[in-house]
Amino acid sequence: MKKIFFYILFLIGLSSCGFREGVTVSEPAAFLAFSGDTTGAIVKVDESILITLGEGPGTTINSDTGEKEKSLAEVHYKISPGKHRIQVVKNGQIVVDRELLIGDGTTREISVP
Repeated sequence: MKKIFFYILFLIGLSSCGFREGVTVSEPAAFLAFSGDTTGAIVKVDESILITLGEGPGTTINSDTGEKEKSLAEVHYKISPGKHRIQVVKNGQIVVDRELLIGDGTTREISVP
């Protein structure tokens, strides 16, 4: 009787031991951060995404590939990883024009004069 009881208890314990199999992959994302005098600056990412810098806290940019996230120290702009052309325009003049290769999960800081 004890053998049957332990056998049943063993089967119940064995059947309750489940595990989750698989790999969880997060959405690929890279971030841009801007420092310096960003007041009134407009950022063009690949000629399609326009971001106005120097906006108040809590402002969100919603687009297909870019959105704005607020952190305690600075503002990060979420974009897709890969090669991007970044242009910063202030007072009608291009002050920054760069091509960047941004990897997944990385943040690139761009200094605005």
